[in-house]
Amino acid sequence: MVLPSPRLLPLFLLALTVLFPYTTVDASSCPAPNVTLPSTVTQYSYKVGVLAIRGVDAAYEQFNLTFGEYLNRKLGDVFYPKISFTMVPLNFTTLYTWVETKFVDFIYVNPSAYSCIESQYGASSLVSQIGAQKLGDKTYDFTLFGGVIFVRADRTDIKTIADLKDKSIAAASISGLGSGQAQFRVMVDNGLNYIQDPAQLVFTSNQGTVVNMVYQKKVDVGFVRTNQIELMESEGKTKKSYFRYLAPVKVYENGQPYPFESSTVLYPQWNVAALDHVNWLVQREVQRALMEMKATDPAAKASGSAGWIPTLSYMELRNMQESLDFIAKNPVTGQMECIRGTAIYDSIVCPPGYFKNSPQDVADGCSSQGRTCPSGSQCVCKPCTQAFDVDVFQEINSTQAAAYVKNKVGCPKMSVCGITSQKTSVIFRVLDNLQRANLNVSFKLHTLTIQEGTAEALGSYQYRLSLDIAEKGQWLVEIFADGVQISQSPLFIEVKSRDCVAEYGTHHIPTAQGECVCDSYSVRSGSNCLSLAWFIPVIVVPVVLVLMVLVWLWLQHQIRKQDSLWLVRPDELQYNNPVEILGRGTFGLVVQAEYRGTTVAVKRVIPPKKNKDRKKSSTNQVVPNAAHASMAAGPGSSKHFTRGSLKGFSTNGTGSVMGLSSGSHNKSSDDDDDMESGLLSFCVFKKDKHAELKANFVQEMRILSKLRHPCITTVMGAIIGDRNTEPMLIMECMDHGSLYDLLHNETMVIEGETILPILRDIAQGVRFLHAADPLIVHGDLKAQNVLVDSKFRAKVADFGLSQKKQLGACGTPLWMAPELLNGGTNTPQTDVYAFGIVLAEVYSRRDPYEGEDTRTVLEEVADLKRPVDKRPAIPPACPSDVVSIMKDCWHKNPVFRPPFEEVERRLKALDAQHAGPISSLISGYQPHRPSNASGKSHEELLYDVFPRHVANALREGRKVEPERRDMVTIFFSDIVGFTTISSTLDPVKVSNMLDRLYSVFDRLSSTYGVFKVETIGDAYMAVTNLVEDQPFDHALRIARFAIGAIKAAQSTPVDLDDPSKGTVQIRVGFHCGPVVANVVGTRNLRYCLFGDTVNTASRMESNSEALKIHCSERAAEVLKKQAEGTEVHLVPRGTIQIKGKGEMKTFWVESSVSPRYLEGIEPVKMEPELKTIKEASDAPVGNQNVEIAVERGGEEEKIVQPDEASLGNVEIGQQAAGVGQVH
Repeated sequence: MVLPSPRLLPLFLLALTVLFPYTTVDASSCPAPNVTLPSTVTQYSYKVGVLAIRGVDAAYEQFNLTFGEYLNRKLGDVFYPKISFTMVPLNFTTLYTWVETKFVDFIYVNPSAYSCIESQYGASSLVSQIGAQKLGDKTYDFTLFGGVIFVRADRTDIKTIADLKDKSIAAASISGLGSGQAQFRVMVDNGLNYIQDPAQLVFTSNQGTVVNMVYQKKVDVGFVRTNQIELMESEGKTKKSYFRYLAPVKVYENGQPYPFESSTVLYPQWNVAALDHVNWLVQREVQRALMEMKATDPAAKASGSAGWIPTLSYMELRNMQESLDFIAKNPVTGQMECIRGTAIYDSIVCPPGYFKNSPQDVADGCSSQGRTCPSGSQCVCKPCTQAFDVDVFQEINSTQAAAYVKNKVGCPKMSVCGITSQKTSVIFRVLDNLQRANLNVSFKLHTLTIQEGTAEALGSYQYRLSLDIAEKGQWLVEIFADGVQISQSPLFIEVKSRDCVAEYGTHHIPTAQGECVCDSYSVRSGSNCLSLAWFIPVIVVPVVLVLMVLVWLWLQHQIRKQDSLWLVRPDELQYNNPVEILGRGTFGLVVQAEYRGTTVAVKRVIPPKKNKDRKKSSTNQVVPNAAHASMAAGPGSSKHFTRGSLKGFSTNGTGSVMGLSSGSHNKSSDDDDDMESGLLSFCVFKKDKHAELKANFVQEMRILSKLRHPCITTVMGAIIGDRNTEPMLIMECMDHGSLYDLLHNETMVIEGETILPILRDIAQGVRFLHAADPLIVHGDLKAQNVLVDSKFRAKVADFGLSQKKQLGACGTPLWMAPELLNGGTNTPQTDVYAFGIVLAEVYSRRDPYEGEDTRTVLEEVADLKRPVDKRPAIPPACPSDVVSIMKDCWHKNPVFRPPFEEVERRLKALDAQHAGPISSLISGYQPHRPSNASGKSHEELLYDVFPRHVANALREGRKVEPERRDMVTIFFSDIVGFTTISSTLDPVKVSNMLDRLYSVFDRLSSTYGVFKVETIGDAYMAVTNLVEDQPFDHALRIARFAIGAIKAAQSTPVDLDDPSKGTVQIRVGFHCGPVVANVVGTRNLRYCLFGDTVNTASRMESNSEALKIHCSERAAEVLKKQAEGTEVHLVPRGTIQIKGKGEMKTFWVESSVSPRYLEGIEPVKMEPELKTIKEASDAPVGNQNVEIAVERGGEEEKIVQPDEASLGNVEIGQQAAGVGQVH
């Protein structure tokens, strides 16, 4: 017997069905032969995807017996080799993706979804389902179904389909057939558009809800499938007599009247289809097996059907969908594709001459028309707007432009579309309602000459035309789209006379070409027209001014000669490109430079001039423009307000307030937002204060340049320059930045042996300042103004400048004593108070009063009558001895605060053990310690944690010096929803999950030469171009590693015992820049990275999204060069607000191919219970003790090789084990 081809097999069986309706094959009379699969067939396991419209559990309950147990029973032994079948549930999101990727082999879906898949992917229908419905005592079998359009029986105003216009309609889904698309076809056939003509469309996802909403008068009309109301009546949920069907039609099935009323034609039932990659022999046997299923079979009963017949024709359904544009040809590929999307907005198809509104306008459409959307439903209300293909209108301002774009208000043909004056640009906004990609919009302007040009693309299918016209009159402009004149072109522009008097003052008149010239009664002097009566005084005054300038320049020359010991020329400073920002001082950014071969820090010491002066001096700035760029300040940055004006921030009449009112350092004008960030300080300016401050700074530099102490920052010189140059202070540069940076560096573990010397240094430094003659009060003591060198010694910075004291009670409000907030002045006691707040910073590793309203906090601190003083919460990690010092320092009465001499004495009396943070309570910065699951020796573990040269130095007892790298790439990732996972999963399973995930990460890091720094909870940190020299591909290595990490995470189940919990999702961020690497501590040594690059990389990760890779602009520039010609590419994300950084331009990193780097890397599985691993080295490594974390019964045990004479313990961190790690 010759069998038909696999593509013709369903048609062959369809012909049998037409000739012999409901004919099935008797299994006993036609036994299935053994089928040997060709050697070219290598697939023996098949997945049947079932569209789970009622949920996954219901899908398994209904269809697992059919597509799992039944097919395996019928066909498992038919083939050689044996084959098997598995049912997998689908939803509308995974359906098309899994079909396209061939994750499933067969599908059981609704007719609309099958029609989409068949048109786009070429699937073949095998069988159609025989529906079975019991109504009362009678059971109806049917293979077709349609839809009904119904209203309440008492709605006499709705009698025909035409009456549906401007009515509210409820349906189950815009992509459903029986409760959506079938009725849409009826509306179109009756001259209505299903999207634009109803007043409101409500999609409920449930047909029973549609019936109830019509009955409850929540909507006017309902769309459900043919048997829905009869079914609900049989279940006692409603009565058919409550409703009336519109436009009923007589329909038949197999020549017999259809048992249910219908308003539409009938379409085939759900079907089973095979994808094209399935061998035709397997397709044939699956078709045969399903057709043999009896109505009495448990599988048929579970599915609610009466069996299967050879596939029916779905061509009529496809024609209907094409007529409604649910299936349309892709203009680029020419392939038929189904219009679908994850949101209802993507499925909206507007009628000709109408265009879809923006997503936000569509979302707000019903509420703007006074209609509500029922809970749990999706609604649209007239989502399209009638407009030209291209709208053109004059752009006056952004608000007007946004309104015109929203309402699609365009200028009519031959109308005056723009009005302007001579020499003033007229700007047109062009909106392409057809939403064509890369549209070329051009113009031709007809004045005395012809001007031609192209429009600027703005995004969102908008363009901008800017036209300059000098001649007065009305001029014609033609506008073209891809070389074709748009329908409303040409348009007119009216140009009026230029108002020269308003621009330049009296005696100015315009010429025919729009130039402003002096009239006949005046004479030009520069840009002014002077009356002849004032001409002589105008000559005398400039001469006097020139003489004054010459005298001033001579005085400045004398001053420079006297101050040559500390005066620095601007050209002696060399800046990196781009400029490296170290931090932010009271009056601006602090940047790094090189001065005579030495790395220094450069900062502004007085507030910048007013905007007018700054514009004039922009070309003479000492620091490159990037150093002066406006950026959002980090926590604790200073701004200035009137002394004693905490409530209301009013001035005292001596000048203008610089702070909230000016917005000079912060882009937000919202008072509350500024205060939330803790950025407030107090200062007042007089109009001539800038020059006075600059002169005082010169005098003060003669003292500061001679001031020397190990615990204060050395001032190496200053830039004074001319009147257009901002004074800059040149100081020594500290390798580790500020104490604030260390406290907020998540990779840095703060221990007593590190923090106690820093606190002592702060006390010594401020004590030295207080002992100076004349007295120097710091005035702004906080962690940001304490710098740390490579040996972790602290130096006090930003102290004592009279420029700050002269501006009032300067400082940062959250660190300011109550007497300062009440109008007092800085004293040594206010510095002591600020030191108490610094102690809270150090031991909490957070900003003071974090999470509280700053305005309220300041008012409570300033209120001396409160029964309980308002102060930061005592950090749980703070030792009791330090708590005592802290409370004494921030006492509300300045008299009872200890001087720094006493503070220093009390700190010296402490040892590192009693001053260190209480480790069991310290917040989220302590990394998890893995078990030594790899069985490695202590020496191998040491090389896993530290770079080889560092590990060798530690083994040999040599001191490890800090290492600086000018360019590395730092990677951060964390698990999305980790808090939820941790709260719902057993801790052992959380540990298991992290171990499986990071084991794959570790192997990926070896593949790409990426050095793993550590893991902290669910965060993973790695770096390139640090341990090894990778100057030409370090960013590309991280990018590929990140792509592989995301794929690895997607392949890692959250819970091996419960696949329904899904797989791990991570988000990734990275940044390129300089770092300093050092070994920190003396007991538990750690390899840490320092610098702004670490913080920026962490910010990139925290602002990333699930399954995405986020990088900074700097990293993107490096990656673009290194990834040229590779599969890695960049997608601009745009400018976003980054905490502590301000606005940053960032990018997404994507790959154009599936990664091959996971080949051979299988997920690691662990036993549910962690095994005890206990190892002790036979001898200590060098003169260091090795500490290994061991898991036993859920508790952590430390095994330390005793060596009292050693320097300390080397903590084996997250890289202790080469495979399987517990995080």
